[in-house]
Amino acid sequence: MSAVEKKAMITIKGTQKAQNEAPQTLEFITGGKLQRFGRKLRVSYEESELTGMEGVTAAFEVEDGRVTLERSGKLHSRMEFIEGKKTESLYSMDFGAMLLGVTARRVESHLTDEGGSIYLEYGVELEQNFLGLNTYDIQVRTVEEAQRA
Repeated sequence: MSAVEKKAMITIKGTQKAQNEAPQTLEFITGGKLQRFGRKLRVSYEESELTGMEGVTAAFEVEDGRVTLERSGKLHSRMEFIEGKKTESLYSMDFGAMLLGVTARRVESHLTDEGGSIYLEYGVELEQNFLGLNTYDIQVRTVEEAQRA
């Protein structure tokens, strides 16, 4: 199956709220790709020093009410977000792997071939211990769409 691929500008705002701590927010804009594979849409970009994950490719895939975040390169992980459900995944780095659990409280996607948004709100567990709440607010505009605005 051939993919449709477009260059995109991606704005990502991520917030982490560990228990008993003030939220930490990171917001950045980066270039990436928006691809369609049949019914699946994929937004991907290269992580940077800013995120602390230089050498890692991040990809959000949207299909049938489910969002998957896959990272590859210096670390490997695949987290699935299904609203109201807990999923587990291995988070593998050079020095070892950890078992992460994510419970998606809110999963919204308004993504089309021209761009759109993804919003995730989820709880995170490490080795069965609750760490905190995270959110991702992702805005995607294809380069073509941005030039028309």
